[in-house]
Amino acid sequence: MKITRPSRNMIPIESVIHTVRSEKVILDVDLARIYGVTTKRLNEQVKRNVRRFPVDFAFRLSKVELEHKVGKHDEQIQVIVDAIRQLMTPPETKKRKIGFLVEEKATAYGRR
Repeated sequence: MKITRPSRNMIPIESVIHTVRSEKVILDVDLARIYGVTTKRLNEQVKRNVRRFPVDFAFRLSKVELEHKVGKHDEQIQVIVDAIRQLMTPPETKKRKIGFLVEEKATAYGRR
């Protein structure tokens, strides 16, 4: 019996389970990553072997569901980008005056 070792880049399964239509689902992108194949290849195999899978194994998101999912990620990505910009912004430094700095008292030339 062959014992398989855990992969170095194991994905915690809880992080890829989403709730859609009140069902717990794993997106094809995440499932492909778990199996170490491309999403395209995973979808090809599901189409080719459709009789091997239960009827409710896969379904397509409606346009509204997809837009909601993408929009949710867009908001999260924007928060990350804003945080990175804030971290990359150099701290403000005090502006030095232009010109020569004279630290001695002014002489009384020309004063009467």
